[in-house]
Amino acid sequence: MGLYKDTIIVFGGFDGSRSNSIYSLHLPTNHWSLVLPAVGSSIPIPRSHHCLAIIGTSMFIFGGLSEEAKLLCDVHVFDLEKLTWKALTPEGTGPGGRINHSAHILGNFFVVFGGYDGKLRLNDIYFLDLETLSWVVPLVHGTPPSRRLGHASVVAGDKLIIFGGDDGNKERELLNDLHIFDLPSMRWYTPEIGG
Repeated sequence: MGLYKDTIIVFGGFDGSRSNSIYSLHLPTNHWSLVLPAVGSSIPIPRSHHCLAIIGTSMFIFGGLSEEAKLLCDVHVFDLEKLTWKALTPEGTGPGGRINHSAHILGNFFVVFGGYDGKLRLNDIYFLDLETLSWVVPLVHGTPPSRRLGHASVVAGDKLIIFGGDDGNKERELLNDLHIFDLPSMRWYTPEIGG
């Protein structure tokens, strides 16, 4: 789910079968609409458990789970004005197939963090440079969050904030920790929390 102007955009998901439909919720009128891609667009296969992020008029999607339960590692972009899909083939080695990860626009990067690759929970971070369309595994400093899936995340300025999730430890509840990735310093840190 992402926000474009005054409209929430939703792509794909699962309601008994996986979907590749786009729906928009116009917030001033609370009206849902099905968004029909232009004829001839290269529409991604149906999926769930993927992520999307919006910058300008572009909605990027990455990963997820196919109808055949295959983990996906593809990248697609949808032009929210022209209503056209395009499959991207970025240079470099990108993240492998995964689900329950997070993805955001941070600076000029589409950033993918964590998730589950079918065997392990992950805590890796990948940047898709939106100018060169190439994957970058950044050299980061500090201590990254532990491996996790299903976490909450948000971008605030030049920081990616990760909260909670599931690390697979069945002896306790879900994670209740907060981590911040600072883009200018390329550093993970854990802030002191009061209250």
